Formats: sequence, structure tokens, C-alpha cells
Amino acid sequence: MTCFWDSILSCLNIEDFKLLGVNKKLNREELIESLKNKNCLVNTLWQGKPLKKQEKEEHFEAVKCYNIKDIYNGHLTSICDSFLLLLCHLLKINITHKYLNNNIIYKTCSSARKTLYFKSNRGHFSR
Repeated sequence: MTCFWDSILSCLNIEDFKLLGVNKKLNREELIESLKNKNCLVNTLWQGKPLKKQEKEEHFEAVKCYNIKDIYNGHLTSICDSFLLLLCHLLKINITHKYLNNNIIYKTCSSARKTLYFKSNRGHFSR
């Protein structure tokens, strides 16, 4: 069950990968490793509000400790997901995640290059 990572990868293009410092499309494991290597305290709005310092530190730690080998057991997508926050920050994008008919909005504090749209229920994440 890699629907979280497959959905993200299906939306990314070469310009996105260049912002991650690579000149080719990455596979799931390479993407996660790249995100872990570029991990930082994000400057991303969640639901229109900036994160508190403690929240930024917790998301940083969640990415840092993420076990790539567990991706085939599924990704437990948080209501405020650490990887979606990081993607917004690094790629200068916005993300709208519709979870059970509730829109969760992630916004870059930079000028957004594009917006990605995802949806999920209790068991599946998709475009």
C-alpha cells in the first residue's frame, strides 16, 4: 500500500525534482530519502495559520525518524501531515487534501508555483 507516495509522485514533474536537487524522476524510496535529506523547519501555512515553533520541531522529527522500509505497510497520513508540509515548503506549492469531505489546506509562504489536489478516506489516498 504505497498510495500516498504513488499519488504524490504522479503529480511531480522534472521542475519539482530539480528543486529537490536532482535532474530525474525519483522512485518512492528515492523521493523519501531526498525529502529526509532536505528536511527542515518548514515555513508553511496549515489551514491558513503558521505553525508554532514546537509544531515545526515535531514535524521535523517525524520526517527525520520516518522508516522508508515501512512504506509498503501504508502511510498513516496525519490531518496535518509532515511530508505534505515539507513538500509545500521545498517545492513552493500549495496542497489541498480532501479528507472525508473536509478540505485541509497547506500553503507555501512563497509565491506558489502550482496547487496539488489529493483526497483520502480512512484507507486510501489518491489524486
